[in-house]
Amino acid sequence: MIFKNEKGFGVVEMLVGILLASIMGAAVASNLTSALKSGARFDLNYAANSLANSKLELLAATSAGSLDSSDNATETGLTYPNLDSTFTRATAITVNSDSSRTAVVTVTASNITIPTSVTQTSTFAIWQ
Repeated sequence: MIFKNEKGFGVVEMLVGILLASIMGAAVASNLTSALKSGARFDLNYAANSLANSKLELLAATSAGSLDSSDNATETGLTYPNLDSTFTRATAITVNSDSSRTAVVTVTASNITIPTSVTQTSTFAIWQ
């Protein structure tokens, strides 16, 4: 027997509560997924920038006068510590009209879900 002054939750109230909890759970899951992708994108960009910087540092340690198009190269299968992705690094050297050299290094991650590509440029002058 049901009395009108009976206290507690009915079926409708329970369904509304479950619906609200589901909506909040979906919002939390969406934000968590977004945060994880953002973190992975940051890691890939950081690694790509680091690989580009290391190549530019190697070129900077070389005599600028000896840099030319023979130093152009594409390296594949590069790895970075603690990342599952591999990278491709392309280097292009251009000899400018003033005899300076411009190096363009492009690093691309081979991660299909989060495409990452970084390009860095540096110009090396020949000092006399």
